[in-house]
Amino acid sequence: MAIRQADIMKPLGRPRRVVSKPRHTASVLVRRSWPSRRKSAKQIAVRSVKVIKLPRNEMFKAQTVAYRVVTYSKLNKHLHRVTVFVDSGWFSSKSRPVVDCSCADFVYTFEYVLAYTGNGMIWRCNGDTPDERNPGHRLGLCKHAIAALTVMHRRSLSEKLVRSTRSKAKINWRRGK
Repeated sequence: MAIRQADIMKPLGRPRRVVSKPRHTASVLVRRSWPSRRKSAKQIAVRSVKVIKLPRNEMFKAQTVAYRVVTYSKLNKHLHRVTVFVDSGWFSSKSRPVVDCSCADFVYTFEYVLAYTGNGMIWRCNGDTPDERNPGHRLGLCKHAIAALTVMHRRSLSEKLVRSTRSKAKINWRRGK
């Protein structure tokens, strides 16, 4: 039986937020990301941006808006889902998002570091420090998250970011879909 890429990065359980208040804005997250990731983000295209409903829970405030951005590589067409949670309402470059991506680079390199700055949550990784992949615990994002935040920023400037149309899909914390 073949192992599918989508099954490898399934969440291990309910996500946990280590720090409740995000420290960095969206523009700082993109600017402080590694130059190699910013360069490779140019090869990523965005398929869709949707606003999704959050289940009622203690992790996020009632006014939190969740965006689901589906990205793919222009070279090999692998789909990755980037989820961006904004506590303060609608997205802008000055909002302080909580970011999650389904790719292995994000999980094994950046998820732990982002969780301890408040801009991420420990959801797909096991909570160990990324000493081999990110020994200095440098802040950064994967290329899919950089592309998603860049597209969301451009659309928010031109008022084309999805505001009123809501998707009927809900986040299921167990499956990550």
